[in-house]
Amino acid sequence: MTRPTDTSPVSLHVLIVDDNAASAQTTGWMVELMGHTYALADGAGAAMASAAKTTPDVVMLDIGLPGTNGFEICLGMKALPDMADTVFIAHSGYGDKRYRTQAAEVGFAHFLLKPFEADDLEAMLAQAVERKASRGN
Repeated sequence: MTRPTDTSPVSLHVLIVDDNAASAQTTGWMVELMGHTYALADGAGAAMASAAKTTPDVVMLDIGLPGTNGFEICLGMKALPDMADTVFIAHSGYGDKRYRTQAAEVGFAHFLLKPFEADDLEAMLAQAVERKASRGN
């Protein structure tokens, strides 16, 4: 894992949605070490409120959340006008083809199987940085 220099022109704001607080916090620390900021949410209501307030560049959504799931939250967020350019990353312990196919169908750009490697997340965030930089944000 490489740490960008302080002169890095583009930083991302990442919203991490996971009902496992330890997993969410660990992911947040990884994101921070990669030179980005993050916010945590533990369910649909907190995720939607945070997204409406901060308009994240990237949303990492756990698929298996109590009461709802990451697919439904992704669809709800994608309906928000300010989130048209947001990159969605599914992260889940469920990695079979059915979950991956459904994730792609609802609009996830990437799928991370838990536990995931920091290098995999870093590569996905690097793509989001390039995308954001090309838009001039």
